Amino acid sequence: YFFKIVFLGKVPLADLEAEKEKAEELELDKNQLVQENANLLEEIENLEKQLIDELKRAEDLKDQLEQRQLEIKNLENTLRTITVEEEAHPRTENPDEFSQPMSQEVARLTETVNKQRDMLNKDREIGHAARLENEKLIEELEDKTRRLALAEITVIKYENAKNKNKNNITKTITPNKAKNQAGKEKKRLQTAGEEARRPSPAARPPSPSTRGLRAASPRTESDSRQSSAREPAQPPQPKIDYESLRKDSILEKFGSDNAISPEKCISRTGYLFQRLGKNSPFEKRYFVIQGPLLIAVDNENSSLCTPNYFVPLNESKVGGCPKQGEYEFCMMVLCGSQFLVLATDNENDKTAWMKDLQAAKYVTHENIVSLAYFNIRVVEAITDSTVHDVLSVVINQSEYKSLGLSEYANSVPATGGIEGYFSTLGVTLPNVKNTRTTPVTQLCIVKNSHFLLFDYSKSELNTEPAASFYLGGKKITIKYESEEVQSTLDDAFGGGGFNFEESFEGLTDSDLVKTKHTIVITDQVSKATLSISTMDSHEVARWKKALDIAQKINLENAVMATFHKESIGLQGKINIQIGEDILGRPLDPFCWQPYTVQGLPILRHPDGSSVTPDLKVLPMKEIRCDKNGRILDYYNRSLPSDSVRMYALEPLEPIGVGINGGHYAYPSGRCFSATDPRYDEDEIETELEKSIAASSILPHLKAAAIVRSGMYRRVRFPFYDAFGRNLTVTRDGKIITPEGLPLADKGDIFDITGHKIQRPANLGRGARKKLEIQSYLPDGQAKIIGYVTIDQGYTTLYDVLSALKKNIAQNTSQSSSTSGGKIGHFIPFIDGSPIPDYERETRVASDFLPTLFINILTVQGKRTTFDGMPFRIEIDQQEIDDANALEKQAEFTKQIDALMKKKKTEA
Repeated sequence: YFFKIVFLGKVPLADLEAEKEKAEELELDKNQLVQENANLLEEIENLEKQLIDELKRAEDLKDQLEQRQLEIKNLENTLRTITVEEEAHPRTENPDEFSQPMSQEVARLTETVNKQRDMLNKDREIGHAARLENEKLIEELEDKTRRLALAEITVIKYENAKNKNKNNITKTITPNKAKNQAGKEKKRLQTAGEEARRPSPAARPPSPSTRGLRAASPRTESDSRQSSAREPAQPPQPKIDYESLRKDSILEKFGSDNAISPEKCISRTGYLFQRLGKNSPFEKRYFVIQGPLLIAVDNENSSLCTPNYFVPLNESKVGGCPKQGEYEFCMMVLCGSQFLVLATDNENDKTAWMKDLQAAKYVTHENIVSLAYFNIRVVEAITDSTVHDVLSVVINQSEYKSLGLSEYANSVPATGGIEGYFSTLGVTLPNVKNTRTTPVTQLCIVKNSHFLLFDYSKSELNTEPAASFYLGGKKITIKYESEEVQSTLDDAFGGGGFNFEESFEGLTDSDLVKTKHTIVITDQVSKATLSISTMDSHEVARWKKALDIAQKINLENAVMATFHKESIGLQGKINIQIGEDILGRPLDPFCWQPYTVQGLPILRHPDGSSVTPDLKVLPMKEIRCDKNGRILDYYNRSLPSDSVRMYALEPLEPIGVGINGGHYAYPSGRCFSATDPRYDEDEIETELEKSIAASSILPHLKAAAIVRSGMYRRVRFPFYDAFGRNLTVTRDGKIITPEGLPLADKGDIFDITGHKIQRPANLGRGARKKLEIQSYLPDGQAKIIGYVTIDQGYTTLYDVLSALKKNIAQNTSQSSSTSGGKIGHFIPFIDGSPIPDYERETRVASDFLPTLFINILTVQGKRTTFDGMPFRIEIDQQEIDDANALEKQAEFTKQIDALMKKKKTEA
């Protein structure tokens, strides 16, 4: 390329005339090169014709050679036959015997064979000479093809230089920038030279050994130009490393080639030595892995329905343990504040138990629902009808499918389950007399694959149930019964607090008749039975749904759903995984963790700015690359090698390719047509080819959006920009981009898969509403403990619980419970299902109107009740938003500090 560098001032007229003369000289040089190219093309065409003729001649010679070899073989066979006959009839002493017909025939055949051999040798010599001549022609053809390619590159260089001089384009370049640009140009020319020295596939002649020679068509100048044009380079695709994903997972044990047989999914059982406390002795107990629970009983004859205790493995850490006294092969299970040490007799048993304990962690409602949800969503998005039909049959025939359907997955918390209070006599065991004659109200819980019954009059530990039934083991029967019963006056009027004489007037016998609903659960192995009853028909309907789902939470479904997810990725060619940044936060579709050219990670600050670990804010045009040094665009997607980072002007905004194929700039949300101007970092308009090359990431971007849409997670605001990035909404209804800036009113918003949707009319805060807060008492009754005023459509469940805890701690003296422990935690419920902590920021409090039910826990994790006076809280939403923003910044800084300490430790 020809560069004109101007530092200050105007360009003198003499320089312009000199530039004009150079342009004329370049024009002459170009015409000469074009003529030379035409001559080279003509010579190449002639060489190709000669080569084709020689190859045909060589093929004919080869056929003649094969024919003569066959004739010689036939003659040799005939001669051999005659020789055998002569040996069978020996000659006599008569010298005239040689003149007999047989001897004459032998002599004639021998002479013919010798002649044929001579001709064959001559043909071989001719063929060898032809091959040598063909090789020379091929070398000459390749040499002239290389010369032609170099000439084409030279013509392009002169053409560009001529256009720049013709348009008198001058550019102000600093010395450093000129040096960098010259270095880039040198590297580009070196690459072009290497490509030119490599023979072009279009010009390479067929191999001489190819049978059935294909006729070569004459090569024109337009064909040469087309062959020299390169397709846009495809960006690297973040493929899934299935081997690393299988490591330490449920697939590491079961593999991924064969279907899982029920025999492989049998829970591990056996005797282990346990130690429950630091100073307690080791005791021998019988352990069974059921779903995600480790069950402990006295011995193998004990009923698993009445365990000593259980450990939720999905909430625990499992690892090896050093030798404990005389027990050498030890492992530990840490669940919250509870520490369990287990010991085996040998190393093999220890390894087997640890693998099964790790595999059991995957048998959860959240994991199986997430896998089912992903499999269904992604199969629906596969465009190949054959692959789609095959995979659809697999998914439709699976037992876990119902867990991934939107009507279920989007209606329950990720952890699933249900809690409630029922009247029961407790568990009935064969040959064991039940001493309880009067039903009592006890807490019942369905958690993952188990039904659990707790009697807090005997134990306050959440790991010591009065009964446990493994619903996922296919050995449980559940019956639903109902009967009409005569209720008491207290039942009829809902308890005390009424005037008997006034209320009894007009009461009939039918008013005292109610329907009692009973759920009977029976374990087919131990014959243990449990009956629980309630008068609430709606409660029974919710529990029936939860019990049906729990029967599908088992190891077999967890493994099969994992297999199917892998098969969908491979067969559907959706081989993409949504990664995480170095802080563990999920990346947007087809995005990479960005770094500066100096190797510093770039992170998204809670305020939307891009910062380095030292919290230095980076400018918009800062060059970004992935960990391998490949250049990324501003939105952290791979930048194709034939493209450039594009920007819009007035205002200056980065442009990127959207999931729907359009080009967008944010935060304005502007969409650019094919003819709209785009600019590079130096604000020089880019060529159309650069914009077209940028769109080569589109297939990978769409596939990544499909994968992300299959991720089972709840978001507070289901709105996205054109790149698949989640948008947020402020209290005053403004839509905020990930950069922390408001989206323009005309900016488009999209759903999770990149389809344009209408902007909702009512965003942000709505009317002020009063939310009633009720807490469960030990007898199962709910008690009103206060009221919270919220912004409808905006205040989150997290905001309510934070205000509730703050109010109890600061504004009342009743911060203690009836059990004497300090209140430390709340568990909210929706339709009886507990909501996990990580969903509370994404759930809007107004969805719980008119009443939010909660459980209250002490700081030790025990259930308790609030014994203070009912409170009234007015939430100051602006104050909470400001506090949340400060909290997020503090958490971000804490994560950065931890990351820096980890890097120093590794160094």
